[in-house]
Amino acid sequence: GGVYLVTMTVTDDSGLKQGNTGSDQIVVTVVESPVADAGLNQIACAGIPIRFDGTKSKDIDGLVNRFFWDFGDGAVGGGPTPTHVYTRAGTYKVRLTITGDRIADCNNTDDDEMVMVIQEAPVASFTCPALAQMGKPIVFDAHQSTVQNGNILQWNWDFGDGTFGKGEKVEHIYTKHGYYVVKLTVSADSKADCNITSKQKPININAPPVAKATSEGFEKQGKNEIVVGVNQMVTFNGAESHDPDGVIASYDWDFGDGSKGSGVLARHQYKKGGRYEVVLHIKDNTTLANNSSMDTLIILVNETPLPVIKTKKTLCAGEEVFLNANGSYDPDGEIVGYTWHFGDMSPPKEGKQVRHIYRLPGNYTVTLEVDDGSSVSNSLAQTSAIIAVNGPPIANAGLDRIVSPGEDVLFDGSETKDRDGYIKSYEWDFGDGNTAMGAKIKHSYKKPGKYKVRLVAIDNSETNCSISEDVKNIRVNASPVAVIEDGLEKKSYGVYDVIVFDATGSYDSDEDPLTFLWKFGDGRSAQGAKVTHHFKKPGKYTVKLIVDDGMRLKSSVGYNEVMVSVK
Repeated sequence: GGVYLVTMTVTDDSGLKQGNTGSDQIVVTVVESPVADAGLNQIACAGIPIRFDGTKSKDIDGLVNRFFWDFGDGAVGGGPTPTHVYTRAGTYKVRLTITGDRIADCNNTDDDEMVMVIQEAPVASFTCPALAQMGKPIVFDAHQSTVQNGNILQWNWDFGDGTFGKGEKVEHIYTKHGYYVVKLTVSADSKADCNITSKQKPININAPPVAKATSEGFEKQGKNEIVVGVNQMVTFNGAESHDPDGVIASYDWDFGDGSKGSGVLARHQYKKGGRYEVVLHIKDNTTLANNSSMDTLIILVNETPLPVIKTKKTLCAGEEVFLNANGSYDPDGEIVGYTWHFGDMSPPKEGKQVRHIYRLPGNYTVTLEVDDGSSVSNSLAQTSAIIAVNGPPIANAGLDRIVSPGEDVLFDGSETKDRDGYIKSYEWDFGDGNTAMGAKIKHSYKKPGKYKVRLVAIDNSETNCSISEDVKNIRVNASPVAVIEDGLEKKSYGVYDVIVFDATGSYDSDEDPLTFLWKFGDGRSAQGAKVTHHFKKPGKYTVKLIVDDGMRLKSSVGYNEVMVSVK
């Protein structure tokens, strides 16, 4: 385009050299059409404002007076840099139409198109339980996550407890109870900015309840032992039980005598004497388990080496164990490396024969890895063996006790524990020359005295540390001796005579303090080692003395009596 001066010259046919020509001029303006430029093709996200740029459009010989945009989804706009939001994913042809200055009858419009690819963000979705158990694997499944364009490349998990995971379907174990927010972030292979999205869900990790059984109004004799009487009403209380993250739904009592009860408070009477184990069972308000690889090339195909472990399988903590791999072999070569992993967090050791000491009881998996040196995929092989490191049993012969001569005493060693096996035998020495075998044994002592009862418990490990013993003190109570001062029978007393009754000579060989009860035979009684009494009527009276050492045993009471004559 441009502005041009056009000259026209005419010559007549007169043949004259002068005056036979004439000329005229006009100005011609050549107009160029405007050039529309809608910009480059783009990839963008649905729901996000997009800025379109038509500023590179031009009208060389004028101005672009109007920009008209057709966004391809039924919407239009104007201006050199409009914005538009696409609500759906898809491919849209965007047309820009510009209008320049109108000059004469020349075309003053132009069009340009660009392609807009609209993509939607992926949809993060996953399933997991709203309530789950502490310490157990929980499945988190994100297979319902979708993306309209392309594929999901990554599933990243934030479990809310400071740990993370990757994968479409993962497992996670929570080690502490509480409420956590699980976040899933999925990433698609889209080139748009909306290729990442997240989803959050809460999860409640349940803690087991804590049971606590008590009884009201009784004095404790041992750590958890209460003394009550036959037919005495006992109130058992579970109110100190608690659930760290919920409520206790049920309280069930087993009173140890075949009777059951329920509720926070339970009352019970025992009909027979003996040792009973009362058990409180509680449940919280959940249904969870804790409410449970032309030339010639030679190819050698390597055979896998075969590791063999020979060792002692059962031993004691602190005992040195010898591990031998001499039986290991390689069918087509030789083993060049032996690596031992002991399963106790100790560093590995190298060698065909090694020694190791396990410091703590438990079952350990010892692994032998052998290497034939071929550096191919099957050059390494492993085998494992379980080594049981025995912890000694903990013998429990019960409590120190006071009993009566001739009384059948139950010696109960069932509280003896073995953390890693079972008790194979219970051997009792009652300290009076008698012995017995068994977890629960009855024995009676013929004579009063102090005895050492020894329980030897032997577990099933057949090791040097399989034996444990416990010693308890048994006192066989001697009955007190009731002594009434001599001479009362030989004397004669009158009505209303004051008579002195003296039992100060009474004694208890166990040196227990005594109480004294006098029954005078006339319906009256008195207490004390030395008392006085008078009779209101003549006659012969049998005066009884009862002394008690307070041990509440059959052998706790001594008796004596005297005949008194009153005239």
